[in-house]
Amino acid sequence: MNGLNELAALIRQERDALLSSWRQQVRQLPSARNLDTPTLNDDGPQLLDELADALKSRSDRTIPEALAKGSPPVHGVVRFREGYDIEEVVAEYNILRRCVHDLAKNHRLSLEGDSFDVTNDVLDRAIGLAVQTYATERLLELQKRREEYLAFVAHDLRTPLNAIAVVASGLEETFQDGNAREDTEWMLKSLRRNTYQLHRLAEKIILENTNVCTENRIKLERREFDL
Repeated sequence: MNGLNELAALIRQERDALLSSWRQQVRQLPSARNLDTPTLNDDGPQLLDELADALKSRSDRTIPEALAKGSPPVHGVVRFREGYDIEEVVAEYNILRRCVHDLAKNHRLSLEGDSFDVTNDVLDRAIGLAVQTYATERLLELQKRREEYLAFVAHDLRTPLNAIAVVASGLEETFQDGNAREDTEWMLKSLRRNTYQLHRLAEKIILENTNVCTENRIKLERREFDL
């Protein structure tokens, strides 16, 4: 327990230096090069506090709960919005792990046994939570783009199809007098049939888009309002 408390106290005491060393190495990641210090720090200080608390308490049962309510989930979302890829999110935490190891070594603290286990447990769980929220945010973004694309295709396709259907109907009436070429009736029927199939496809896309929203637990309600 002595080693755990010593490492916890050292992390709190040297937090600024630890973060500075971490930032220097993280800036080598392509997505982090142009970030300012406050943005880059993000939830780093809080995570170090969480690590120090975990070392001090040495309770495996409190680590997952504390992290789930702490910085890693938020960190994953923030890094997604800053344009990181998922490998860079993982790399940030592993760089922090290396910095903690170097800090302990420089102060002649043995990072093994319980202190080694707790440190790795906290950072591994933090990686898992950050990656999970990053992946969820990415999935939501892809779904949003898909819904926008489906809506664009369906609605923008339906308008010209309706116009084509009207013109085709008019042409059929025009050539009903029997003066048309022999293949005219066949061409008009083919036009009408293909227009109908495309219209059905557009309706199917709209329905699929509605189902996607419903599966995402978004309740759709129709209502009238005065424009």
